[in-house]
Amino acid sequence: MPRNVADFTGRDREVATMVRLGEAGNATITTVEGMPGIGKTALAIRAAHRLADRFPDGQLFVQLHGHTPDRAPVQPHDALHRVLRALGLPENRVPPHMDDQVGLYRSLLADRKVLIVLDDALSETQVSPLLPGSPRCHVIVTGRRRLSGLDGTHALSLDVLPLTDGVTIFSLVAGRDRVAGTPPQVLANMVRRCGLLPLALRLTAARLRSHPRWTVGRLLTRLTAPRQRLSELAAGERSVATAFEMSYRRLTDEHRRAYRLLGTRAPVDFGVEVAAALLDTSTPAAEHALEGLLDGHLLSEPVPGRYRFHDLVRDHAACVMARDDRPESDTAKNASAYGVASYLPA
Repeated sequence: MPRNVADFTGRDREVATMVRLGEAGNATITTVEGMPGIGKTALAIRAAHRLADRFPDGQLFVQLHGHTPDRAPVQPHDALHRVLRALGLPENRVPPHMDDQVGLYRSLLADRKVLIVLDDALSETQVSPLLPGSPRCHVIVTGRRRLSGLDGTHALSLDVLPLTDGVTIFSLVAGRDRVAGTPPQVLANMVRRCGLLPLALRLTAARLRSHPRWTVGRLLTRLTAPRQRLSELAAGERSVATAFEMSYRRLTDEHRRAYRLLGTRAPVDFGVEVAAALLDTSTPAAEHALEGLLDGHLLSEPVPGRYRFHDLVRDHAACVMARDDRPESDTAKNASAYGVASYLPA
């Protein structure tokens, strides 16, 4: 299991729920789902460390690379091979065929009490072979996509952080000395400008820490510059834009088009009729497009039938629209009939 996140903040209710499910001992599968950068892996590791002593036969952490840049998702056959080796099986005893690997894997775990974390899953197909058959084991799966095809799961869908937790994370990562003396309203505006997204907060705080002469106010000014926010939300090899881009690439062509058009032209809160007009399609086809974006947690449904994009997702949609598409005059004309104004990030 990777090391615990030292400055983990908030999510008390979610951690308590995951610990309760892990202690139940009834082969429950907990899925942790949410948009890119929402803190799924950190939460899973936090809960896993709290549960570790309940699983004395070991803990397994399998990185499935569902959305890792420049790396293909791990195939189930390869993941099983690695897990069997981790369970102590010699190389020459690992079966060549996946069905035999699954059977052996489940036999090895039949009498063991093991905690298994499957991180960054892409699909049910990738996860299913790695699920043990023993009720003594517990599985935590993280992923950006809804894994509704898995039986016996308890799904936790993560939202952005409350403002107070966002300020705490930013202050801890940047260093208390770096934010000392900053007016509370400036810190609050910084956190809001990061969309209350844990990844954005951590990357922005890391940038502040690496520039000793910068103030929080200076960094906030950079984030407020027109069309510059996404490029500023980066540190080292990590960036919010890259995280969103990997989810965008996993979409079908139909859902990419919906992402670009709705992410740039839809109002902040909209219904399926507006989506159909913007996509120049029927209501059932628009519902299908919306469902694909909901599955990937690139869109939220705060109340039934009403949809909303996160501000940073809108920023990314505007970037890919400029890169991958041309303005569609017919679509804009149809949308105007509903009084829909185009969205472009400030």
